[in-house]
Amino acid sequence: MLYQLALEDCVLTDSDIEDICSLSLLFDLNLARCPISTSSLKRLSALPNLRALNVQGSVFGPESIAVFHQFKKMQRLRMDRITWAAADRAKLKAALPSDCLIVERSGRPSFRLFFQDD
Repeated sequence: MLYQLALEDCVLTDSDIEDICSLSLLFDLNLARCPISTSSLKRLSALPNLRALNVQGSVFGPESIAVFHQFKKMQRLRMDRITWAAADRAKLKAALPSDCLIVERSGRPSFRLFFQDD
């Protein structure tokens, strides 16, 4: 049984995403620097136990908010720096579970937290 999967710096096909989606016990998925599309993200949202997701290196726009809303058990989401409008950032925060920590990677190697109650 696989609970954690790290596939950093990979080129993933639709078939690879389907294989990942078959891992129903997966709770931590690291796809850093494996660019995926919004449609692949939507397929990953079907993972019933996924609680941590790293999608650094993938670019998502505000249209992906509805997809992020489907991650009902998400507790930690790592993404590249989001340059969306403040209203869209607030919508993303509202779309995820209230206890989800969103970690944004800036251009530097360290991480910067955002979406804390300001």
